[in-house]
Amino acid sequence: MLPVLALGLAIGPAAAFAQEGCTELGADLAFCPGGTGWEGVPLETAEIGLTLTSGDVTLSIQAVEVPEDPSAEELRLTVTDMAERLIGDDLSAFRPILEDRPETGAGLALRVAFVSGSFDEPLVFALTIVSTGGGVALIQTRAEAEYLDETHSALHRDAISALGVRP
Repeated sequence: MLPVLALGLAIGPAAAFAQEGCTELGADLAFCPGGTGWEGVPLETAEIGLTLTSGDVTLSIQAVEVPEDPSAEELRLTVTDMAERLIGDDLSAFRPILEDRPETGAGLALRVAFVSGSFDEPLVFALTIVSTGGGVALIQTRAEAEYLDETHSALHRDAISALGVRP
């Protein structure tokens, strides 16, 4: 299984690295928000990635190098483990919303979305993990809500499209 990541669909071309405003996440991965809903949103560089907040939606992005490309099952196990950590012990307010394998230009991906009531307010999480050929990229968005609304969904999709992977 992949290392547990602390954080939650198209991958941009290598040309994304040349764009102004890109932030490197790893040797072969950058976050390039130009032309997305994240453009102009101040970013915080965290020890293990980037964090941005737009309205009610918070985005965390992280890249982790791994020795070999993970299988679909390894991606699913990693996302499931991350979701379990976010859900906590109280399963009474857990509601799954989505699980799919979106197409990307970079490799295998898995996306899940769910509501967790383990916090003072219900939180909606969307997690996408993408195999990038030398590591994995994790995108997590979260918002206080009862369901995954259009704004949250669009911002999550925009975060995925803002990834640039070197071939």
